[in-house]
Amino acid sequence: MQFLVFFCLISVINAHVWNSDGSDRIVSQFIEMFAKTLSSQNRNAICNLFDDQYVFVGCTRQMNKELGTHLLTHLPAGTQFSFQLVKSCYKHQNVIEFSANVQGLGAPFQAQFLLVLGRGTFKLTYGTMTVCQQVPVAPVAPVAPPAIVDNSQVIVVTFLKQLESVIYQKDFQRFMQLVADGFIWQDCSAKYDRTQTIISLPNGACQTSKLLSYKVVDSSCIEYTVITKGVQGTAVKVQFTLHLNQNGGQLTGAKTLECSMAQNVYNNGNNNNNNQYALQQ
Repeated sequence: MQFLVFFCLISVINAHVWNSDGSDRIVSQFIEMFAKTLSSQNRNAICNLFDDQYVFVGCTRQMNKELGTHLLTHLPAGTQFSFQLVKSCYKHQNVIEFSANVQGLGAPFQAQFLLVLGRGTFKLTYGTMTVCQQVPVAPVAPVAPPAIVDNSQVIVVTFLKQLESVIYQKDFQRFMQLVADGFIWQDCSAKYDRTQTIISLPNGACQTSKLLSYKVVDSSCIEYTVITKGVQGTAVKVQFTLHLNQNGGQLTGAKTLECSMAQNVYNNGNNNNNNQYALQQ
């Protein structure tokens, strides 16, 4: 039965990208699968519903993937936990924002979520309370929500997933669409144009990428830094420049950073899965 739900969901995804009607149907399928997974109380299955960098910003505290999984696997017996979809829309290709009424965690509340659809995967990557009661208390420094709320991180994560799929499949034509003509990768020992880059990338390149940081240069440009496999097959720290356009975005340049330290940084990073984007095969 679960396989059937997965199959139906993937069919819907392929048929309704950027379609608001399709987004409601996909979220409804996800909510149905979420409920079935939760009822199984299988910790690994519940954990897999969330992106590694998932965070829920509540009115008084934040909750990451680990805390969220722990909470959902330790609900009191008889708890009727449920989502009720209110509305949804595509924010970017394969990224849906939806609002839902949530019951089963104390008083009912409404929250807003981001759902990232990957190649055969779908994960919650962000959530926040829609309305918080105003309680007269002493001023407290607000906890800054993750940068994902301004959509920049969503853009980068979505682009990384697209690029990973293209590289994994060696889809030369699609790679040319995601990487601008004139693109140059300044590696430690050589420069690569976009054709040389796709040819030189090793098998499995970008199978996993750890997003370290990003910054918005202007309204149409984002620079982001990742640790991933480079053109020589070793783990490297790379800064990319992503220019946004009506089709999503194109890489216009890349630069390998800290060449002598890249391997050690990557190995250390792999020991901390809390900060790693796992790009599923």
